[in-house]
Amino acid sequence: MDALAQEVLISSAEVTSARELEEKARALLREAEALRKREREEKILEIVEIMKAWDITSDEIAKIATKRKTRFRAKGEPRFRDPVTGKTWTGMGRQPEWLKAALQSGRSIDEFRIAD
Repeated sequence: MDALAQEVLISSAEVTSARELEEKARALLREAEALRKREREEKILEIVEIMKAWDITSDEIAKIATKRKTRFRAKGEPRFRDPVTGKTWTGMGRQPEWLKAALQSGRSIDEFRIAD
């Protein structure tokens, strides 16, 4: 058992008041925060080394990190179409009656999905 785990296992004899226990908890939180900070710094150094090895600039990282990836089509573009009437639905808001009726009759919503 490491020192931190031993410190956490505090017997009731060692704690004489709630205030003492709260102070020990605060000390553990400070220690955990310091450890997290050291680990974070180590990871940053690892990342910098990888960036150097691959000749990656921080501008390239920023460009990729800020690039917004959308899973769906632009708002307003139809994603579902009724093959009989040609009516469409974007997938937003209430389901149209033609789709509700089809789904209630046992059809799958994927049958109406417009292919990308």
